[in-house]
Amino acid sequence: MTKGILIVAISTLILHLLIGWMWGVLGAVLGGWLIGEKGWIVGSIGVAIAWAAIIIYSYLQASYQVAEMARVIGELIGGLPPFTTYALTVLLGALLGLFGGAVGSSLSALRSARRSTIRSEIISTNQNHTS
Repeated sequence: MTKGILIVAISTLILHLLIGWMWGVLGAVLGGWLIGEKGWIVGSIGVAIAWAAIIIYSYLQASYQVAEMARVIGELIGGLPPFTTYALTVLLGALLGLFGGAVGSSLSALRSARRSTIRSEIISTNQNHTS
């Protein structure tokens, strides 16, 4: 499962940085597809790690600006302290990852079901031809 989380985190970072944050969820779909049954956990943790890494990197590069942005957003959504902006951002990423991982996991289950259906049809056809 750790390998899946790493795959999700890296693919989410790459997609986020190259084509935009909304495409990062495809990293979770990939992880869910590769992992299978527990893909939603892998997607959730992987995307949360990726988003937290982006926040930390942004803070290290421009700490005053990022802190000020978090303060303003916190004020806009009800006078919340700035750290809640970071926490809500990571939580939103985790939720997106959860849904993306669930989609990937479902796709993996569909693929497995389709393969077993095709195998049983082939076996059935071969048995009918040999009878």
